[in-house]
Amino acid sequence: MPNIETSLAFHLTQYFTGQTVIIRIDGKEVARNLDTRTDMRTDVARILNCKVTSAPIVVQVEVPEVSASADVTLVPADIQFVVVSLDGARLQVEPVSKSDYEREPRGYA
Repeated sequence: MPNIETSLAFHLTQYFTGQTVIIRIDGKEVARNLDTRTDMRTDVARILNCKVTSAPIVVQVEVPEVSASADVTLVPADIQFVVVSLDGARLQVEPVSKSDYEREPRGYA
């Protein structure tokens, strides 16, 4: 199967209060969002779309202000989007599969 370029959405959600969020795919920085703030009405701070390949990838998310980072290995073709949330110094990175999204459309509600 050929390695095809596609897009993967990162939903920056709960508890961001002005931090920087850095996203790396296979070690390469693909997104940096400054002053990330959660809108308490929607529980969403920002949605970032990043170009990725269809092959398995390692995603690393970092929030330098609180010395937090997390990584996950995933296959983009199986994923609807990735939810990123911050609780104090604990960073959560949760891929939402297409089947999970069909059961719960928002994925993180």
